[in-house]
Amino acid sequence: MAMKLVPGERVACEAKVTHYRQKVAVRGRLRVTNRRVVFEPDALNVKREGIELPLTDIKTVRRRKTLWFLPTRLAITLSSGETLAFGTRQRDHLAGVLKGLLRQEPSA
Repeated sequence: MAMKLVPGERVACEAKVTHYRQKVAVRGRLRVTNRRVVFEPDALNVKREGIELPLTDIKTVRRRKTLWFLPTRLAITLSSGETLAFGTRQRDHLAGVLKGLLRQEPSA
C-alpha cells in the first residue's frame, strides 16, 4: 500500500514504528497528515495489511510505556472504542503532532 496524498493534504510527520496487533509485532512506517494517519507495514512482514484512519475517527492519543518502564508506546483510541498501539522512539513527537492536529478545525 503506497500512500498517495490527495489535493490539499500534507505530511505533518512520519516515523518508523512497530504496530502491536493481536500479539504480533508488525514493523512499518506511520505517517501523519493534516487529514489522516496511515500505517504502512514493511514488505518483509507476514501481516501486510495497512491502516488508514481519518483524523475525525480518532478520539484520543495517549503516551504509554512498554514493559512498564520504556517510554515508547503510543495509543490511539478511535471513536468506535478500539485502541491501536504503536511502539516508537519518536512517541512524544508523534503524540504532540497528532494532538495539535486534532485541536484544529476539521477543514484545516
